[in-house]
Amino acid sequence: MAINSIVKWDNSSDFLNNFILETRMYDFGSISYDKKISSFSITSTSLSSANISGVNINYRTNSGGSFTQLGSVIIGSGLNVISTLSISPPVVCKQIQFQIKGLSNLESAIDFTDMSVIFRPLRKYGSTSGDKES
Repeated sequence: MAINSIVKWDNSSDFLNNFILETRMYDFGSISYDKKISSFSITSTSLSSANISGVNINYRTNSGGSFTQLGSVIIGSGLNVISTLSISPPVVCKQIQFQIKGLSNLESAIDFTDMSVIFRPLRKYGSTSGDKES
């Protein structure tokens, strides 16, 4: 069974401006089905008094290629702030990997506490035409 989780690494003695956080390649428990990925959310905590811009979310699919920009999020100040990016049109893939990239203009520390992906499995049906759920 696939493990779909991020392990937290905590080194509170360092502060990085230019950072890249890459997840592993997720298949959401079944590599054989296509998935329709429609939304990505990240929960963060920032002790800054203002919102922080300059955090880009990228993705790549099916174990290869370069990352494609999904969008930029603005990290709100406060505890457990959720930033959501809708993917339009949805991405259809068997696996997906995310990259969270911080730019050099960050003015405050950010703790990423959770991420969520909204998807739907697309299963083949037993028809002779091979139609898939859409």
